[in-house]
Amino acid sequence: MTKKKGTIRDLDKVLPGKRIAKLAGEEIDLTTVSMRASIELARFADEREKLSGAEQMAETIRIVTLICAKNSKIDEDWLLDNTDVDTLTALVDFALESMQGKIDKENESGEEQASAKESDES
Repeated sequence: MTKKKGTIRDLDKVLPGKRIAKLAGEEIDLTTVSMRASIELARFADEREKLSGAEQMAETIRIVTLICAKNSKIDEDWLLDNTDVDTLTALVDFALESMQGKIDKENESGEEQASAKESDES
């Protein structure tokens, strides 16, 4: 009986390069954003208009805490004491750049495929 060899795929290779944010003396590893944080952020984006300004700020801080979960020092109290609106927004934007870049590449690839298909049909 012949034993089949398995396949090992190193998915760590698809991760983007290190992305570190420095804030108030802390280094925050934002190389990846967990699915939990991504889903919460998407849910927040869908429901943001229904929330008051204070509720939006509180929810943003809660989600940023999820995004920064790899650094155990960064919790809601730390964010409240060490950030302002602009800094918090910049932190979220930086965390999502790599994810957005991947989405943009996938969209471009899909558009290229659609264009190629249209050309073939002509």
